[in-house]
Amino acid sequence: MWQRPKRVACSSPHVNLMMMETVSFMTTPEIKTVEQPANVDFAIIDLAIDESMLGWVYEQMLQQPIQWGSLYQGTEWRERWRAGPILVELRGVEDSIPELAKEFSKEPKGLFVSATEMPFDEILERFTQQALVDYHGKLAAFRFYEPRHFTEFLTALTTDQRELLVLPGSEWSWHDSESWQLYASSHPASWSDTKVGSIKLSDEQIGHFEKLKRLKRARSLATYYRGWISAEEPEKAVYEHLETARKEGLDRTADQERWLRLALALSSPVEKSAAWRELAGNDQLTPRQKLAKMEETV
Repeated sequence: MWQRPKRVACSSPHVNLMMMETVSFMTTPEIKTVEQPANVDFAIIDLAIDESMLGWVYEQMLQQPIQWGSLYQGTEWRERWRAGPILVELRGVEDSIPELAKEFSKEPKGLFVSATEMPFDEILERFTQQALVDYHGKLAAFRFYEPRHFTEFLTALTTDQRELLVLPGSEWSWHDSESWQLYASSHPASWSDTKVGSIKLSDEQIGHFEKLKRLKRARSLATYYRGWISAEEPEKAVYEHLETARKEGLDRTADQERWLRLALALSSPVEKSAAWRELAGNDQLTPRQKLAKMEETV
């Protein structure tokens, strides 16, 4: 019986962009793999992931009168602030940064921003402008601070859009679920001279952002199952299996991984097997039910 291998760390922190077609708006940002941050000025903490982090903020206030505020303040979502992002100033509580960094490395609870010359109120106002967007006529959260996909998010932005977020003289650091990453602004101007505005992604950008996320997952799974993949280009092979699963109606990432495991067990594409062709023609079954029945044949 085919057995699932043990988890292993990925050897590279970045998405393989060789598989991405060239698009006019994309310019690859210079992102570095770094050690755990020690000297940072601010943190964006996502209370939607862990509301108890608010208790951590209160504990810091007992040591030092630090500033913090919700990115939803002054918006239509101000009443939802306990389930949204907050900006916390870490100046004066530097000894607590390693503890917070450890939390960020365990779960995607937030990321760090270093902006020594920027006053708290100014940076909070700028981030608040990014927190909500109009999406097809409805107000929606714009989770630009999601650390697991911040690399892909930065890559999908235009240069001008990145400069609206990562201001001159600032650095952002985040744990992408594999390692710590850092991106620093190379803009020569002062932050006070930069444009103010919200980032609006085009449908094309959103599509490429989603594809970048899928590419990252393919790379991660290619590393995880590397002992079972005989293809010369493991990442490409895994990506193609995952895309096929998606086209077969399997939207959940867990189901797509199940599809991949079937392909590895069969040593060939699932969709080409006689068993799957028979199941695919059964309109009485959902894609997940077909998948479950296919697993019974292996």
